Amino acid sequence: MSSELFRAATDYVRDVTSGLSNDALGFSTPCDGWDTGTVVLHLADVAAALVSLVESGEMQMPDSPRTDAADPVAKFHHIVAQLEAALSTAPDTERAEAAMQAGTIEFTMHGWDIGMASDHGHKIPKQLAGEVLELATALISDDARGTNFAARVNAPTTALMSDRLVAFLGRRPVELGVVDDRDVSRNAP
Repeated sequence: MSSELFRAATDYVRDVTSGLSNDALGFSTPCDGWDTGTVVLHLADVAAALVSLVESGEMQMPDSPRTDAADPVAKFHHIVAQLEAALSTAPDTERAEAAMQAGTIEFTMHGWDIGMASDHGHKIPKQLAGEVLELATALISDDARGTNFAARVNAPTTALMSDRLVAFLGRRPVELGVVDDRDVSRNAP
């Protein structure tokens, strides 16, 4: 996996989370029972766990998402910056690669969750969705989904790339559109 793909995923999730209002932090997301603020704080937990993976080889998520941040978006952005710094000086390339792979999938998928909370027409940019789908299909088998990913949802090969990715990762796109030649970009919340 390329570090450029990881950068594209972090840029995407930063874009989706930047400018979220306090009201928007309370919006429901496709993550059952989680509002936008909870998903953002979950991403902060993921980023912190990935920093630990890079630095020590141990990745542990808290039993429940953090709730102690007055500004969840700032907290997430701060920890992502720490992750990027840890990756830039990582002595162990295997741990760095594992962290980038996990972060790419998590940031892209939950970026979509957050985007959908504000805009039910939200789509992951076509190129990012396609590259993350390729990564996810290589890493996530149906019998290894555990509690991290729901069962895949059937999506036709003619569906938009964003819809195909989120369906593979167990989400139900609002509607499975037909692929066209344009790059589907994120609509601002």
